[in-house]
Amino acid sequence: MSIHHKIQNPQGMDLHDRVLIVKASDEVRNNNSTMNSGANDTELLFDVGLNETWAFLFVLFTISATTTPDMQIQLKDGVPLAGPMEAGLRYAGSTDEQISAFSDIINVGINATARAIIIDGLVTATTAGQLKLRWAQQVATVEDTKILAGSFLRAEKVSN
Repeated sequence: MSIHHKIQNPQGMDLHDRVLIVKASDEVRNNNSTMNSGANDTELLFDVGLNETWAFLFVLFTISATTTPDMQIQLKDGVPLAGPMEAGLRYAGSTDEQISAFSDIINVGINATARAIIIDGLVTATTAGQLKLRWAQQVATVEDTKILAGSFLRAEKVSN
């Protein structure tokens, strides 16, 4: 079970709309490189209301037994979210990757040493919906590829 927080001041009034989701357990993919709705992360997603702009940060701790499967990552619009989105993805040993459309898929090299992948950006909804993390193995392999417990999503509404 993930941890969902709406951050409040001591009097219980919302300071801003904020979301913090921390993965409570590892999520595993194996023998599957298909990027479809079955590849949606079960915890790392958040709602975006009509005409809202949100700043977001995903920090993903990943691991796999070898470098064979690697990983592919996509920020997916949940039905019916629509609107502009810009994000950057980075991890050790890579150049920054730009994500400018919900259809963009980024390939990430992972291995037996835990690696942090950082994705941050902005999304504005012209139609309300959800922003979801979608991921799968880049090469379908029987070994487990994991996003580890403790990985998290932090998001804050910056305008509406």
